[in-house]
Amino acid sequence: KKHPVFTIDQLAYAYDLGNKLLNVTDATNYSAGFNEGNNHQTTFVNDFEYDTYGNLIIDKNKGITEISYNHLNLPKKITFGTQGTITYLYDATGQKLKKTMTEGTNLQNTHYLDGFQYTQEALDFFPHKEGYVKVVSAQGVGGGSSFNYVFTYTDHLGNIRLRYTKTETQGLTILEENHYYPFGLKHNGYNSDHKIFEFNDGTNTVVLTPVTPSRKETYKYKFNGKEFQDEFNINLYDYGARNYDPALGRWMNIDFLAEQYYSESPYSYTLNNPVVYIDPDGMSVDVTQLFKSEEGVETAINTLLDLSEQTGLSLSIKNSDDRFTLEYAKDDNGNAIVMENDGVQMGSSDARNQLTNMIDDTDRALVSLRPNNRGSGVPGGSNIIYLDPIQINSHINNVSAGLNSKTIGYGMTFLHETYHTRIGGGLPDTNIDYGKGPTVEKMNTIRQQLDNNPLNRTMGNGTQYGERKYYMGTDRTSTPGNGGIIIRATMHFTIRNERGNNTNATTKTQVTQ
Repeated sequence: KKHPVFTIDQLAYAYDLGNKLLNVTDATNYSAGFNEGNNHQTTFVNDFEYDTYGNLIIDKNKGITEISYNHLNLPKKITFGTQGTITYLYDATGQKLKKTMTEGTNLQNTHYLDGFQYTQEALDFFPHKEGYVKVVSAQGVGGGSSFNYVFTYTDHLGNIRLRYTKTETQGLTILEENHYYPFGLKHNGYNSDHKIFEFNDGTNTVVLTPVTPSRKETYKYKFNGKEFQDEFNINLYDYGARNYDPALGRWMNIDFLAEQYYSESPYSYTLNNPVVYIDPDGMSVDVTQLFKSEEGVETAINTLLDLSEQTGLSLSIKNSDDRFTLEYAKDDNGNAIVMENDGVQMGSSDARNQLTNMIDDTDRALVSLRPNNRGSGVPGGSNIIYLDPIQINSHINNVSAGLNSKTIGYGMTFLHETYHTRIGGGLPDTNIDYGKGPTVEKMNTIRQQLDNNPLNRTMGNGTQYGERKYYMGTDRTSTPGNGGIIIRATMHFTIRNERGNNTNATTKTQVTQ
């Protein structure tokens, strides 16, 4: 069946000099996407106002007349004129504990406790590994509770695309299906079916009841797996540290790490690339994207094994709510535990410091696969690390005699790219053919420390990490290929022979540009 195609939004944005959004104009006047509640061209009043910290305090399109914030720049109270209010309660770390919606004499409380969510004072649902358990309570005296398993299907960005369950009477049943535009706005029209659990007093059973999407639904986790707030049609996603408007693709608040992304607006979402990235909060080296494919898992394992040997750290991958992050073991005093033998620590001290600084930084580095043999790298000014296993394996498989195959393997490539990130120092590669540049110099220091370490020499079976002579060199060839120009290059190293003299060594690779 064909559906008519029409434009739901054609938006024009107006900003002040500080990247704060002042007005939005919708040329379509269609309410399904952005709903222009204030025509600033006729009212001569800006849509949005902010406090001195850059937090949104008035949104005339949504009827928000005031937002007050706590010391963490988290909203305490949102006022919708005479309609009502939403108030929030947090713990000392900013974790949301309670939300209260007041509309006239109607008051509804939602309590949050480590994934367990209560509506009013009754347990509503709690998580399991593949979804959640919905609690349905029988009404009346002596009524018990029914625990109903719901399963969720999520995509590579954590978006909950499907919620389904299985009952004795209705079998396998879809509760809700969601599809999203890139910045999180939900598709309308063809995925509107929606069912909820209800207790049927007549049959004394729990049944699935078709409803409109807004009626009675308390499980509101959707885009990126975040909670969608639809009270008073505020239509914002709560990401914990900030609130996000999917109709505009912008945050209500400034990024508290904005100084590390000077080239981006502090209100923009995921570097304006929501198809690939999400905007998690917290601090770590995030390798979640690697665990989306078999090739990515293999890349993560190879990188972890190499880094353990090259840093001497006891490394592991932590899985928390399907978020995979890199961690290292610490002693009771919080210091890194370094593998050693007879008082000799394994690995390079510079590599160890670089990796622990990356993991401990207050910002987060995101690690992803670079598809189609495009080469490992870091987009300028970002904390995003791309690893290309085709390129890396080419290095490993083409080393000359005496050169350690890990010298530009998974771990060393990862460390090289960390120096390009904002966290790692933002060091460049040189554009001089026979130059080294600061990143290669850093990596050569690590190579020297590894070659001087008796534990690493033993693990290398007599081969050496050597010293990279220059970043690229001129012995490159470019030929047309599928998807672009195939560039083949030789990397040149210096190693020591048995007599202690320098000798040349090489490895080869290719990428597609």
